[in-house]
Amino acid sequence: MPRCTMLNTMEEITVRVLRIIWSLLVVSPVWADGATPKSPPVCSFKVINTYPHDPAAFTQGLLYKDGLLHESTGRYGASSIRKVRLESGEVLQQVKLPNSVFGEGLTAWQDRLINITWTSGVGFIIDARDLEL
Repeated sequence: MPRCTMLNTMEEITVRVLRIIWSLLVVSPVWADGATPKSPPVCSFKVINTYPHDPAAFTQGLLYKDGLLHESTGRYGASSIRKVRLESGEVLQQVKLPNSVFGEGLTAWQDRLINITWTSGVGFIIDARDLEL
């Protein structure tokens, strides 16, 4: 048997053995002392209030700033940046993004909002006061 074939076979066996060992460690982890790791803590929650919201808005980014919700919505042809009154869900101000982009995340930075898009590779810097792009 040629040497390179034997090495390839040994490499294949080594890879298979390592995969088996890895799957055993991931599926059934056991520590060196034989004990199994503790389960992660389970947290609970309590709803303390609910607020109305536009059900047609495909929310992608949401932040609370200066007493208002600032929201970016997604979908091609329907992406926007909005200022929304939390208590009523009323859209106070809105700017539509170009139809060619799918709006995503939103964050505040100084007196601006920064919005990114999904696959377009485009971001927007928006004046937080008037939503001017």
